Amino acid sequence: MSTSKIRLILLILGVLILVAAGIAVLKRDKIADLILRGSDVSLADEAARTSPQGKLALDFLGALRAMDKEAIAQIATAEQIARIEQETQQPSGDFQEMRTMMLDDLPADPGALRNKIKTVQTHGNRAVVLFETKANSWYVQLVQEDNAWKISGF
Repeated sequence: MSTSKIRLILLILGVLILVAAGIAVLKRDKIADLILRGSDVSLADEAARTSPQGKLALDFLGALRAMDKEAIAQIATAEQIARIEQETQQPSGDFQEMRTMMLDDLPADPGALRNKIKTVQTHGNRAVVLFETKANSWYVQLVQEDNAWKISGF
């Protein structure tokens, strides 16, 4: 093979490698952009405890403990409010047992309860606040409605 053919082959290989590298970088940047635009956020420890989602979960658990329907109505979705109202009027064993276990396991003191928040996971307009005790992990689910976070489950 002549030197000019070898140079041509090496030039073509070089161009192919540059194109492949460029495509790989573009794909990676698009994936990173999708992640950022998708609002996937993980918060831990103090960042989770001071987040709007963490604060709302604390307010909800306080209202749930007191069965303060007015406070719950201000911070929960319509579906969650209806579920709690139904359970107030016609209690089901499973709901009441789970609520009692959760509230017995989590501290009643707001400061101590705040310290039980371990993480807040946010994906788009949904979030989960994780509380951890020595015995259990408890979750409060949130959804963003009309630019405001609301409790959607626990």
